[in-house]
Amino acid sequence: MYTMVQLTINNARGVTLCRVSLPANATMQQLLLQLSVVKPELRQARVIRNDARSVAHHLTSASTITTTTSGATPNAQTLLQAGLVGEDTTAETLVVLMADDAPAAASSTATDAPSSTDAVTARILDLFGRASASPPATVRPHASADPSAMDERQLALQRHLYAQIQQQQIDENLANALEYTPEVFAKVTMLYVPCTINQVPIKAFVDSGAQNSIMNKRTAERCGLMRLVDVRMRGVAVGVGQQEICGRIHMAPVNLAGLHMPFAFYVIEDQAMDLIIGLDQLRRHEMIIDLKQNCLTFDHVNVPFLPECQLPASAALDDDEKAMHGPRHQDEAVTATNPAVTASNPAAVTPTAESAPALSESERQARVQGFMAFSGMTDPTQAAELLEAADWDADAAAALFFDT
Repeated sequence: MYTMVQLTINNARGVTLCRVSLPANATMQQLLLQLSVVKPELRQARVIRNDARSVAHHLTSASTITTTTSGATPNAQTLLQAGLVGEDTTAETLVVLMADDAPAAASSTATDAPSSTDAVTARILDLFGRASASPPATVRPHASADPSAMDERQLALQRHLYAQIQQQQIDENLANALEYTPEVFAKVTMLYVPCTINQVPIKAFVDSGAQNSIMNKRTAERCGLMRLVDVRMRGVAVGVGQQEICGRIHMAPVNLAGLHMPFAFYVIEDQAMDLIIGLDQLRRHEMIIDLKQNCLTFDHVNVPFLPECQLPASAALDDDEKAMHGPRHQDEAVTATNPAVTASNPAAVTPTAESAPALSESERQARVQGFMAFSGMTDPTQAAELLEAADWDADAAAALFFDT
């Protein structure tokens, strides 16, 4: 079993032309075919030498191809037989000389190693430009070195060699990555920040790749926001997969690091993550994802991202069970549906036990009057809408009013 040898091909000036890989028992014809495919100009090569082994392999034109006494062409010699590679070597450097460089090659060979009679004859003939009376032991590439003239076996060999070279490059690239940049193989912790909606603590996923902010239906029910879902905005969220959109909450107060900010959410029927802060709210509130400080920055306030030990269960992206339920979030392309809503529509649900207690009409009027006196508003309808959006929390409603 012969090992693969990586051959570095240089010219007479020491410039690397290409690199090829061949088994040690590959013939000279196969080497010439490989070189002609990689560098077509190498078809005009006259000499191939290995300076480290003091071996020079002389080539002649295709018109003077001869056969040896055994009936085989000189190009049937293997790289081992030609002395260009060793039996146990895995890498060799060869020098390919063109017609203009051939005299220098003969001179180099005569200097580096004792010259045989054939080498001396070739040297004299090259100097005086005469035809050889006794052809050298090897010849130049045959006309079949042209890729268009290859038969199926030669093409299959080339494809096999190319696949081996490509796999070697992939393995080398992997080894370099493991040695120099091992951090790229580590698991990345997703970005979550703690927030509160209607006194309900939530761990929100910060995702600048999501076009719109998303809340799943389960979280909307926990926060008592299903009564604010506008079912006219129903549709389908299209991303990696498709999910049903129950509707849209146009404004909901979110307490983030003590600041009450109005957010708008699409409510998704079946979404693994409770809350996703998308690009729409990140841009609206001018939030900065600071990965160097590992925090979310807005209004000179830094909210640290949660450590991995505090992430919710939905953050386990490699969980097979989660993967079976579809994508972790959608890059929404919302398609609106018919705005007509029937009385039995599941989006119109009653507040759960976690919602704020129901207020009487007189209590609501009293809160509206108090809020108008505090904020300076003159429109009782607008004041009532703000209080209703804030679940009749005067502080949250004031934050919404002064923020907008």
